[in-house]
Amino acid sequence: MELISPLTGLRRDGRREDEIRDIKCHFGVAKDADGSVLFEQGNTKILATVFGPSDAGENDDDDGDLDLLEDPSGLECEFKLSAFSQQDRRTGQGDDPRADEYSEYMEMCYKVVMFPHKNENSVVKVTCQVLQADGSHLAAALTAGTLALIDAGIQIKDLIVGCTTTIIDGKALVDISSHEELQRLPQVTVGVIARSGEIIVMDMKNRFHKDLLNPILAASLAGSGKIFEEVEAIVREHVKNSAPNFTT
Repeated sequence: MELISPLTGLRRDGRREDEIRDIKCHFGVAKDADGSVLFEQGNTKILATVFGPSDAGENDDDDGDLDLLEDPSGLECEFKLSAFSQQDRRTGQGDDPRADEYSEYMEMCYKVVMFPHKNENSVVKVTCQVLQADGSHLAAALTAGTLALIDAGIQIKDLIVGCTTTIIDGKALVDISSHEELQRLPQVTVGVIARSGEIIVMDMKNRFHKDLLNPILAASLAGSGKIFEEVEAIVREHVKNSAPNFTT
């Protein structure tokens, strides 16, 4: 099946090449967490939770976690793909073999925008669990984790947004769906500091010629900008609704 209709020029889901999917965000969905969001980008759904800052000394390991104690940012990140979110055709399992790598991407992004904790022995734990995977789930997780940090009241310098892009016949498609991912085309995911457009992480899938990288990156940054516009509006509305009402 063609990714772009020769008649309408639209993608299978009715979007233009540079058009992102609808974004929704529900804050405070996990009551036991210090911060949480249910982030939806199209049919991709991410549950992001934040616990902390809490004392890293509460570790059950008698030796303690020296890496955390010596790291003033004290950050732990975990990316998880729910078994029911998608079905791996080879193994029949939903686990993503690159989950550890994606967790590292999360940590790299959030450390750049987080301020050091006042207590250098404290730790923040961020978990992004993919509840439904319909494409671009790493990019969506990078965005969702930042929103969970905001919901937890943790100060950040800027938002992190993610965008996944592919290219076919010279046309770059942003915020790709699972159907588009399955075509084994060039695929690039970026995690970007929203306002500056600085790329913090970049993940590439499927081999492609180096000449395709620049147009894919350009489309990814443009897509990230559109995602930021949507997310920033959501954050502003959340802050407005959460702020106490002051009367004079």
